[in-house]
Amino acid sequence: MCIACGRDEDDEKAWKRADGLAEKLALLADCARNTRKLGTRQFWEAEYRRKCSKKGVPCPLDGMRDVTTPTPPDSILLN
Repeated sequence: MCIACGRDEDDEKAWKRADGLAEKLALLADCARNTRKLGTRQFWEAEYRRKCSKKGVPCPLDGMRDVTTPTPPDSILLN
């Protein structure tokens, strides 16, 4: 299990198998909830934003109103 985001190997495979934007946003919201429980939310968000910036794509976290109601960004989520 990742100490930053709380995801295990099955969660990471689910991300890669997700069919569309809605599934990926649901997985992203779940990850955000896990990081809040673990107390690693700030670290995880900073690292995720850095990863998006490095790939040159808008961060999907910017489109999330809160953890339970994500709003899709104008770009494709990271793979």
